[in-house]
Amino acid sequence: MTAFSQPITGDAWNTVKSTKSGTLHVIYANDFYINTSGSSPSGISFNILQHFVEYVQKKYGAKLTIAIGHRKDYFTVMTDLKKSTDSVISANLFNKTKERMNEYDMTSAVGASGTVFISNQAVKPIASKADAASQLKGLTAYTRKGSYQSIQMEDLKKNHAPDLQIQSTSALEIDIIASDPKAVAYVNAFVYLDAVKNKLPVVRHPALDGPRETFHVLLSKDSGWKDVFNEFLNEYLTGSAYKDEMI
Repeated sequence: MTAFSQPITGDAWNTVKSTKSGTLHVIYANDFYINTSGSSPSGISFNILQHFVEYVQKKYGAKLTIAIGHRKDYFTVMTDLKKSTDSVISANLFNKTKERMNEYDMTSAVGASGTVFISNQAVKPIASKADAASQLKGLTAYTRKGSYQSIQMEDLKKNHAPDLQIQSTSALEIDIIASDPKAVAYVNAFVYLDAVKNKLPVVRHPALDGPRETFHVLLSKDSGWKDVFNEFLNEYLTGSAYKDEMI
């Protein structure tokens, strides 16, 4: 059973490997990845971390504790990760971009999903990219700086919707969409499906959906945890647990 705790502390992988015990601090900013509101934690990243703890115990005979730390938004997760010691990773899964590759380490792909274009339910259905210019006029697209989705949104504006306003945000796009009748965004399919499950007032516009994207665990630059996490993923991604929980 995975042990989870709250303090903001952690150990380098070499320490855990040599002493046979230690703590990895995991930070996140979206309950979709780790949700601690129930009687026990849940979420896709929580499931992955449980299997990672089991892998470390089985392969290296080390007892690993995961310390969970919530952050208010993606920006804070990335800022705290950049200035952290080699004992912190992100539970939020990120797409690979040149900017992020320069500033962080990333594991091999945990999986892939489609990129979904969504709006508040007040926006009328957009049937084709040819309709984007007229129907997106007067609306505002929210993106996170340097994200894969921000690149897609800039391409949409350049090629199909020149009057679309784009605003950078550190907040969760799904929360903005749910509350703003003139907001649109690109999100990964998992986030959209979670919003539907929670009955948020959002609508998908398939005609503007983007291509599939890979997503990765984000680590501080030159993190010692990268290699062992990739070892784990090589085994986990071919197992039944991954197929049951992620596909």
